[in-house]
Amino acid sequence: MATHPNPKRNVYYGNICAFCKYMENEVRLEPHSVGGVEYDDSIRGRCLAERGTKNVSARNPACAKFELSYEASRYAK
Repeated sequence: MATHPNPKRNVYYGNICAFCKYMENEVRLEPHSVGGVEYDDSIRGRCLAERGTKNVSARNPACAKFELSYEASRYAK
């Protein structure tokens, strides 16, 4: 498990693939502290924005196609 600052709304800079709705696998986000989220950084999955061909890690920096997932939006600032 790893921690990351809370997801940011409407931008991809500073976000990670774990917060993206196009990440195929469930990364199990949990609140960690004020301003932080804990997630499973060992998760790998396909990126559906890349037509399911790109195998990504949950800890990769988000790309320009990033869209905040429903689960991550609960922790967004």
